[in-house]
Amino acid sequence: MKRKGESMSSYWTDSKNTNFSIPNDYLEFSQLNTDTLLNKNFLSTIEPTSYGFDFLETYRFLSIEKVTSTTGYEHEQTLAGTTFYFAIDGPRMIGFHYLEENVSPVILFADFETLNTMVLATSFTKFIAKMSQHLFTPEEAMLDWSHDKIAFHLKYYNQEDFLTSLNALEDLPDKTFWTKQMTRRFIEGTVEEQLAIANAVLEQVLYFKRKLPADWLNDWLSILALPHTKQLLIEITNEWRN
Repeated sequence: MKRKGESMSSYWTDSKNTNFSIPNDYLEFSQLNTDTLLNKNFLSTIEPTSYGFDFLETYRFLSIEKVTSTTGYEHEQTLAGTTFYFAIDGPRMIGFHYLEENVSPVILFADFETLNTMVLATSFTKFIAKMSQHLFTPEEAMLDWSHDKIAFHLKYYNQEDFLTSLNALEDLPDKTFWTKQMTRRFIEGTVEEQLAIANAVLEQVLYFKRKLPADWLNDWLSILALPHTKQLLIEITNEWRN
């Protein structure tokens, strides 16, 4: 229950109106990392998951206000205790698992696709320490990746892998998402990457113009107005207007 002088912001409340103390290390982390992409995405496991034989992936932690004890899969699996999930990827979730209200939680992985659960670490700090950065090879299968997985890789790929990913993601249906990721990489990228992105923008106009928002070109007009991409911008603008 709520203690005198303590803010409810330090607690989560479950469906039974029972209050669980939020771990301090997670509170500190959440103040610095609010619903943003992580810089590490990979955790080795000793059991199979629906990600792979001996690993799992996570790319974003929920902001503290979005942490939830509701999964939508309660009818498929009942766990003793209470879990507050801070990372959700479809049916695969990571959370703080409390056996009792006043007992420190462990970090639990619940895979509702395989109906398997496993303890990943005994604290949030130890969980973070076990994570590493692992970049998967750019390939056509990227079209089936989640937006967070795509964004993570486009942010951390080296130049060679990024240029390969441009071709792999050419047919990505969500053109607004594609534009956002390419804009960010263009601003941060090398001259070679900027030229490749400018050519990719031209190809988007040539092949997918009808699927692009009416104001899609507006942002590119200023972004591509560099000496080495200006000629491509002229071609893009002509194609867009025609």
